[in-house]
Amino acid sequence: VLPEPALVETSLYAHLQTTGHRPVRAVQRISAANLGPRDASLLSVPPGAAGLKIERIGYLASGRVVEFTRSLYRGDAYDFAVELKLAPDPEPERPEQ
Repeated sequence: VLPEPALVETSLYAHLQTTGHRPVRAVQRISAANLGPRDASLLSVPPGAAGLKIERIGYLASGRVVEFTRSLYRGDAYDFAVELKLAPDPEPERPEQ
């Protein structure tokens, strides 16, 4: 889908939209990670510092994987909040009369 990823000059999703390959759903996993020396250096923290590893897999309507992203973030710079919207309680079944 992206033969030359370095040539994408807009956002990934905007580019995928123009090619007809925009994901319709994605699964994102966030986990804790201790940063190794190279990643810690890139993020300007000491080796072994806590970080966040985020992996996302995006899917087309057909189920085909169109995106895989793996990112590392400083653990001291981010706060994630999630709002859960719950469905109302279903109507209780009434006994037949």
